[in-house]
Amino acid sequence: MTAVWIGILVLAFSWLKALPLFEDAGGSLPWFLVGVLLVVFGLRNQNFWQDGPRKGPAVAVLVSSMVAIAWLGDPFRTGFLLLALAALLTLLPVPRAAARWALPGLWFSGMVCVLQAACVPLLYSFCARYHQTAELPFLHDLVSGFPSFPWLATLLYVPLKILNPDTALGGATLYMPASVDVIALTPTWEKLGLIPAVLFGAGAAPLLLLRPDWRRRLGGLLFWTALFLYVRLVLLFLLVAHTRNERAFWLFDFVFLSFFPLALLLAAWWHRGSSAPESPEPSEVGPLRSGRKRFLAWLAGPEESESHFDARLRTARVLVATFLFAGGLTAFWGFHDAGIPKAGRILIDEGHSDWEWTTEPFDTLTYGGKSGYNYYCLADYWNHFYSVETRRDSLTSELLAGWDVLVIKTPTSAFSKQEVDAIEGFVRQGGGLFLIGDHTNVFGTSTYLNAIAERFGMYFRYDATYTLASLGLSLFERPHRFAHPVIRFMPDYLFATSCTMYSPPLSENVILGYGLRAMYLDYSEVSYFPTKQEKWDYDFGLFVQAGGVRFGKGRVLGFTDSTCFSNFFMFMPGKPELALASLEWLNRTNRWSWRYRIFLLTSLIGLVLLVIEARRNTGLSFWQGVIVSGTLTVVVLGAITESQVARSYALPQPHRPPIYITFDHEHGNYLIPAETLPVSNWQNFQTFYVWTQRMGLVPRDESSLEGAVRNSRALVEIHPYRSFSIEEIDLVVDFVRRGGTLVVLDSPDNFRSSAKTLLGPFSVYFDGEVADSLAVLDAQGDTLGVPRRAVGVRGVAPLLTLGDGRTVMGYRPFGKGRVVACGASYLFCSESMGNTAVVPNARQRRVFRAEYDVFEKVAGLRVRGRYYLPDE
Repeated sequence: MTAVWIGILVLAFSWLKALPLFEDAGGSLPWFLVGVLLVVFGLRNQNFWQDGPRKGPAVAVLVSSMVAIAWLGDPFRTGFLLLALAALLTLLPVPRAAARWALPGLWFSGMVCVLQAACVPLLYSFCARYHQTAELPFLHDLVSGFPSFPWLATLLYVPLKILNPDTALGGATLYMPASVDVIALTPTWEKLGLIPAVLFGAGAAPLLLLRPDWRRRLGGLLFWTALFLYVRLVLLFLLVAHTRNERAFWLFDFVFLSFFPLALLLAAWWHRGSSAPESPEPSEVGPLRSGRKRFLAWLAGPEESESHFDARLRTARVLVATFLFAGGLTAFWGFHDAGIPKAGRILIDEGHSDWEWTTEPFDTLTYGGKSGYNYYCLADYWNHFYSVETRRDSLTSELLAGWDVLVIKTPTSAFSKQEVDAIEGFVRQGGGLFLIGDHTNVFGTSTYLNAIAERFGMYFRYDATYTLASLGLSLFERPHRFAHPVIRFMPDYLFATSCTMYSPPLSENVILGYGLRAMYLDYSEVSYFPTKQEKWDYDFGLFVQAGGVRFGKGRVLGFTDSTCFSNFFMFMPGKPELALASLEWLNRTNRWSWRYRIFLLTSLIGLVLLVIEARRNTGLSFWQGVIVSGTLTVVVLGAITESQVARSYALPQPHRPPIYITFDHEHGNYLIPAETLPVSNWQNFQTFYVWTQRMGLVPRDESSLEGAVRNSRALVEIHPYRSFSIEEIDLVVDFVRRGGTLVVLDSPDNFRSSAKTLLGPFSVYFDGEVADSLAVLDAQGDTLGVPRRAVGVRGVAPLLTLGDGRTVMGYRPFGKGRVVACGASYLFCSESMGNTAVVPNARQRRVFRAEYDVFEKVAGLRVRGRYYLPDE
């Protein structure tokens, strides 16, 4: 059975390849295949069909697996693919030798993958909240002020002190001398290897339950696994202290190799237990079966002596118990109370915040860092959908009674106890509370927020997050299924360095970040950002980056990255969707909160009944019943709950529609901070993109041309390089004819340009004569810049010209709309315009003025601010 144990381990680690828990996901298929082959090899030639195939359960497994395959995404459908294959081979006239060789392993590996998939959501919820082993899980939630106990650090200290006499223990941290300094290491669940250990244990469950003495053997499995994890962590601490390389805790290859002895250890333990003589039960006659024969009997199911009625009754009990267990969990995580919508009166507290101001205008006159690091655009955007007001008053119960949602963002001063009491009462009576924090307790934001957040079981930590492997900005992709209503409409979301937060174990998982490194603040650094080098002791893996709590009749939403709503990030992909959906979720009074307790209780009852049934029988028929009932329950209830969320939590409709301008990323080749921070070169157009907001416009980055022209007043094509179909050209022509404005920015450096196809129907084209280092002039003859390469435009009225007199940017009326073409796109890249915190010089002001001309004078889209910029 050694191959089987190794196969279970490989399958467990295939999930670490398939999910971005620590490193980027990818390359999991070979690991899944190797794991399945090892299991099939280890269980080969089991006489599975000695009593004839059971085609009825196989049909049920096949149907339920196909349903799961269609509804679930990768990698969660992997186990069902294996089960569907096993069921199909059971039903087809497969040669007997082939069936005996492959079927036992296919059935078993399919069940292993399904059980491991079921553990993944539970691991996400636990590991995102709990990291330090000294903070005993759940006890801190049940008992306020429960003290931390460094039990694991204390246990590690004894052998480490023996092996390295200079080791010291301080609180929950171990200090170990290295070659030139002292390395501090704190035991965490991730360093212990909790995630692969649980996945490995879930895979071992079917193997364990084939034994009639599985309850006694379970103790042995837990003992040897715990002992191995303990010894492994001792050796890892010694290794990290010696090599000064903390990546040994999470690098995939090293973690797998460090767990490999566990599979060999448990295989030896299993073989010894299977071969050792045991005392027979009173009802048993004859010698006990070997481990291989036990597995044969397990696959064969219940004895034939069982009556037909008893078999049906046992199957019904398994189906009902599984339905209660799986249904309760699915409803608990998938159901979201639609609540009672409120009037949408939003109060933003400015009295406690001297950061991310909503009162500083973002217009064509005010520039610099303060104009970018503020929430003017956020408040203005919200005001299109809700009634938004900013106040500096003290937060009293009387004041809050007139509002539906209170927004507290990046506080820089403390709240009085009376204010905190008033806020708690406001939420209890049905108010919504949006808490927006930031990294490293900058300006004391986490300290001041926690005075409020702790009333609701939440806590903002004093750290900063980066991608674990590259130390860059993290990108979040919402889950394929059971996404929270707050992120349901959110595309891939780029964080701008968040802190992490704690939310209660049964609270709502809004955003659980993955593949992260959380580093504690450093008060000696600017903005308290920790130095990224020479750090060995940090938390890593999964973290709560946004969490929701239902409290009384109201709701609380905590978010950990205020920069994402700053003007220069506000309309990057995902940010406006998150901003609107957050208020839409908070703008509800709870109606069915009691249902969550019912769902959880139902699940616990089902679990107890399943355990009782497992004590009576754990044959293949038991597992088939669990899989069929559990799969259909999760899929059907999951589809129902997702449909309920879709009906209840649509994005709000504006009462004052914004003026959208859209950037087409399907055909355009430009960079904005959508999935990563752009480098500073001729393709970076973040400043051009953000500057449209200074005129009161709302820019959108769209991944499809069809979506780009929908509800938009202007379409921007930057460096178009993908070909346009006839249907797409017709779509753009119709868009302009009906009154839209098409803006095309191109450059001779765009060697794959498709601008000719796009501009041809409007009789506008680039002349093809490349100008090297010629000045670009405005109508007054002032220089806007000297692009490295530019090309002239024909068929347009001039807006800007080259030094040789040719038009380099101009416009042409078409129907009710306009077409603008520019052959010197370099003028408008961030390298020319500066970053979004720039204080412009005279040349940059003229470039800004040229952009404003396009959207105000040509397109007529001006909303606010003044056109001209003073030269002084």
